[in-house]
Amino acid sequence: MEKVRINNDLLIKYTVLRDGQPEYFVGATDITVTVTNEAYKKAIPNTFDIVGNIVNISIDAADFNMCGKYRVTLKYVRGNDIEIDALAFEGVPYTSSTYIWYGN
Repeated sequence: MEKVRINNDLLIKYTVLRDGQPEYFVGATDITVTVTNEAYKKAIPNTFDIVGNIVNISIDAADFNMCGKYRVTLKYVRGNDIEIDALAFEGVPYTSSTYIWYGN
């Protein structure tokens, strides 16, 4: 799980697969995305758009101000109600708490 410093703007790219294949949202309605702090059970405001099978979620720095693990929940209707959720990232108070990888 990625560690991210709180009080920064955040862009999450959430790739959705079903049985290992890309899940496209053609014909889907009532699409909602919720980002929730697991410890406080508090949803934080976000905006999102979907391109193909990738859900792009933006969170403003002013709203990303609590440490802890965050769960992303995607709900939509296509024939039946579908809900997908996953622990997505962890908010930490200091940059030194984040993992920085320098690769080739």
